[in-house]
Amino acid sequence: MAKLFTKYLELVNDIDTPVSVFNKIASKYKDGFLFESVLQAKQVGRYSFIGFNALKTITSMKVLEELRSEIANLEDASKEELPFFYKGFVGFFPFETFCEIEPSIKPKKTEKAFLYLVGNLIVFDHVQQKLFLIQNSLDADFKSNLNEVVELINKDSSLKRLDFDTKSSVNKSFSETGFYSNTGELEFKKLIEKAKKHIFEGDVFQMVLSHKFLKDFKAKTLDPFLLYRILRTVNPSPYQFLFNYVEDGESKH
Repeated sequence: MAKLFTKYLELVNDIDTPVSVFNKIASKYKDGFLFESVLQAKQVGRYSFIGFNALKTITSMKVLEELRSEIANLEDASKEELPFFYKGFVGFFPFETFCEIEPSIKPKKTEKAFLYLVGNLIVFDHVQQKLFLIQNSLDADFKSNLNEVVELINKDSSLKRLDFDTKSSVNKSFSETGFYSNTGELEFKKLIEKAKKHIFEGDVFQMVLSHKFLKDFKAKTLDPFLLYRILRTVNPSPYQFLFNYVEDGESKH
C-alpha cells in the first residue's frame, strides 16, 4: 500500500493570475495543467488550479482497470484537510474509453488515456484572494520545494499583452476560419434523418448526434499557451483547461 503525504503554504494574493503564474511554472516544468474558473456574468468562479511535477503517470489503452488498481493501492497518510481538490489523479480520457464500461460496443479506433498523480498544485481562491501552494509526495520524509515555488511565482512575468482585434476574430464566416467537419454537412443531415426515423419507430427515445470541427495546427507557428489565451478571451467559459504532458520524450498539449 503506497502512502501519500501532503504539505502546503497559504499566501495572500491580489496581484497574480492563473495565466501569469502558469506561464512561470511552464518555464521550468514540462508537465502541467491549468484548470481555470472565469467570471460568468456577476458570479465569480471560486477556484482555479495549476498542477505540475507529477508523481506517477498512467498512459494506456485500458486505463480504467489500471486507474482502479492505482487508487486502491493509495492511502492518504496526511492529516491535512482542504476544502478543494488537492491530491489525486488528473488527466483526460478519449471518447472510446466508454467501451471499457460497455464491451459490447467496439470502437473503430482506440486512443490512449493519459493521467498523472499530482505532485505540486497551486490553488487560486478568487473569493478570499489567497494562493495555496501544495506539495504531495509518496515519501514520508520528503523535502519541501514550496519555497522554490514561491520564488518562481515571484519572478517578473515575461507575458506580453495580447495584440489582436477580438471583434474581427469572431466575425469571420465559417469558410474563412480554416475549420472543417469530420462528416460534412450533407452526411450529418443524413444522420439526423436516420436518428429521427429510429425515434419515430421506437428504437430509441433519445439520441445525441455530434461531429468534430477540426483545424490543422502547428505548434511551431503558434505557441499552444498563446492559443489558449486567445480562446479564453474570444470565447470565455466557466470551465477552461490547458494540459501539457510529456509522452515518449515528446511534449504535447
